Amino acid sequence: MKKRFAMIVAALLICLMAAPMVYGAGLEVTDIFPKTDSTGLQTVNQMARIYFSGDIDIKANEKCFKIVDENGKAQKIMVLEQEDEPNRVNLVLAGDLKESTKYTIVIDGSLTDTAGNKLGEDYESSFTTRSQRQDSIVTTIMMVVMFGAVIVFTLRDQRKQQEQQEERDKKAGKEKKVNPYKEAKKSGKKVSGKKEAAQDYRPKSKTQQRAEEIRAQRKKDRREKVNRIMEENKKKNKGKK
Repeated sequence: MKKRFAMIVAALLICLMAAPMVYGAGLEVTDIFPKTDSTGLQTVNQMARIYFSGDIDIKANEKCFKIVDENGKAQKIMVLEQEDEPNRVNLVLAGDLKESTKYTIVIDGSLTDTAGNKLGEDYESSFTTRSQRQDSIVTTIMMVVMFGAVIVFTLRDQRKQQEQQEERDKKAGKEKKVNPYKEAKKSGKKVSGKKEAAQDYRPKSKTQQRAEEIRAQRKKDRREKVNRIMEENKKKNKGKK
């Protein structure tokens, strides 16, 4: 009698433990892309991927899938199976989506897997597309920043190379080349021409110095000769009077 009672109690416990498992068994969505409430999605070549807890027969359940916009208008889609993943369904959008618009993936609760398990209730998951205008603004700003950085680094590199070259020239004993126009601009002096600029800022050789001395002596001799002739003429004129 006691043994029979214990067996009945044990059977009841087993039934109670198994009951939730049987009740909880069914078809579920295990993963989805785009993720629920995701934003910034592309408007072209968009596709949704849905993973289930069981294998799905596409031909028998094709009408259970749809994608609608904010006004509830259904979008043209192609429902495709994944050969290597029978529990995956692909929803490929036939056309482009609108910018900055919310779309909702809707799966009918009547969806049934190959084992006969039903989804039970409708499943929904939404995503929002991005703004192409905002993307263009961001891209333009990034390009301006990039080109600005390139210019800054280029000028910095040129300045560094110039400083290195001046340092090498200094070690080699070479005189630093001076731009007369820049120097005149700094000092406030005017440079009338290349010849004058060269005379003011280029060092003179001994030959040039000697040539200048000869020219100066010749000018002096001519002036003395002219003065002497003028004096002689004055004396002659006085004698005639």
